[in-house]
Amino acid sequence: MHKVIASYLETFSVHHGIESLVESERFERFVNFAVVSSFFPDQFDIDDITTGTGDDSIDGVAVIIGDELVVSADDASSVFARLRPRQQVPARYIFVQAKRSESFDAGEMLKLGSGVQRILTDADGGPSDDVLKDFLKIHEVVVANLAKVENGRSDALLFYVTTGTWHEDNGLRPQLRYVETQLKSTGLLHSITYEPVDREKLIRFWLMSQAPVEATFPAKNYIAFPAIEGVTEAYLAIVPALEFVNRVLADDEGRIRASVFDQNVRAYLGDDNRVNVKIRASLQDKSAHDRFAVLNNGVTVVSPDVRVQSDRISVKDYQIVNGCQTSHVLFRNREALTDKVFVPVRVVEAADPGLIARMVEATNSQSNVEESQFLSTRPFVRQVEAYFDAFDNEEDRDRRLYFERRTRQFSGHNIARARLFDIQRLARCFASMFLEVPHLAARYPTQTFQERADQLFQSDHREVSYYAAALALYRLELSLGNQYVPRKYQIFKWHLLLIVRYQLAGRELPGLNSGRLEKYCARIIDAFSPGGKTSATPFLEATKVIDALGNANRDRLRQQKYTEEVKKALA
Repeated sequence: MHKVIASYLETFSVHHGIESLVESERFERFVNFAVVSSFFPDQFDIDDITTGTGDDSIDGVAVIIGDELVVSADDASSVFARLRPRQQVPARYIFVQAKRSESFDAGEMLKLGSGVQRILTDADGGPSDDVLKDFLKIHEVVVANLAKVENGRSDALLFYVTTGTWHEDNGLRPQLRYVETQLKSTGLLHSITYEPVDREKLIRFWLMSQAPVEATFPAKNYIAFPAIEGVTEAYLAIVPALEFVNRVLADDEGRIRASVFDQNVRAYLGDDNRVNVKIRASLQDKSAHDRFAVLNNGVTVVSPDVRVQSDRISVKDYQIVNGCQTSHVLFRNREALTDKVFVPVRVVEAADPGLIARMVEATNSQSNVEESQFLSTRPFVRQVEAYFDAFDNEEDRDRRLYFERRTRQFSGHNIARARLFDIQRLARCFASMFLEVPHLAARYPTQTFQERADQLFQSDHREVSYYAAALALYRLELSLGNQYVPRKYQIFKWHLLLIVRYQLAGRELPGLNSGRLEKYCARIIDAFSPGGKTSATPFLEATKVIDALGNANRDRLRQQKYTEEVKKALA
């Protein structure tokens, strides 16, 4: 393996706690993470998209519907159910084959294509791999909801990855075109792209997944706002729309940066949305281009680091908290933009999460937004963040975890990814351990939010319960990654959290707002301190409960009935 790739693979393995896996398995996870992160920048479980034996020449598969990564049919159904009438979202299937060799093999490249075709056409009785089985069930949900899918069908993207160098004159491009033609002939897909990924492109994907989001864009004119409490500086700028699209909205691969809308609680409402139709019409009409800046409310960009120099503005770790619809329409109609189209942009440097939360609510409350979508703005979420930060000392270094309220908030800080918890991951482990719904967590985040939003991050909760759940999940994932706990229990991890709570702290849970919860959670926290191999002991004990219940597949784990069986076994 090339030395540079080997170095990045080592970093990845340490950060994800999988050093003890054989190199081929670690490399597959590394490639899957790097590729899928370029489409979905939020946290996700790599094992949910990495295939095992019987993988049909497919090492990784991911489905992204709209801006959400889904790994179960339930989650796909949930995404479609939340769409507004006539709203359509893109659906993309991502297939990955990872090879450590430094050459591109025509036969293997064709195998990836034929494997994808077999899965989609359900040939040979369907796949034997669990991840591919889940994909097929998601595909069935997508097909059942094609009226809500952009272009009426899904797009497919195939990535064949090696550590070598791709040359266009290597004679292999016809094989890629052949695969695209064969998949097109199934009639199941809208567009198919088969992309070879060599060493340089893989490195670029990896670095993109690690780098903080930064942008520098020109401003035709700008004025500074008067002093505002809680705001370091703020400007109202008139920005060339095409420059805003290319420098602020688009990533290095020319795709829209989904992560910069993380705190804008409204997703893109679709091309048929009444407001978006009007915005698009004004862009298609060149005679109206010079009026765009006065007819559009513009965009609000918030960043903890804003720098203004001459006629340029730079922002780092920025979020677009208002103007999601305008931004998407501009991006989707960028070919129609001319140098006469300008967009008003408010640029605010603010680190106060309370102020940012108020901005998000104020700028999004005019539309029908589900209350669960404001979870990240709740004051208690900031209290949880402060609780996690309180472990920032030498004595607690081994128990230090990071609550990532913003996507890639800690990018560039060289923090092991296993220690990072975004709001979805934290909600899943808390719901599994303390709300006793691991079957919902196993279905993926949206299900947890949709069904338990009124029980998550409540103002009277005790922060310690969220930290205890996070610490337990962190120790469990390290134990699985280092095989202190056999990896066959990976799919049971949400249920194992519930089991260890019962076994370590007791069946009777104090109220989540009770002072007695501190002592209760301390039993869990103490059991996983200081860590290392000893932290695996509670989980090894918990696996005995799993073993006693017999074999269980993913579908069974996602049912409430299995959770009830677990609780009954613990009685």
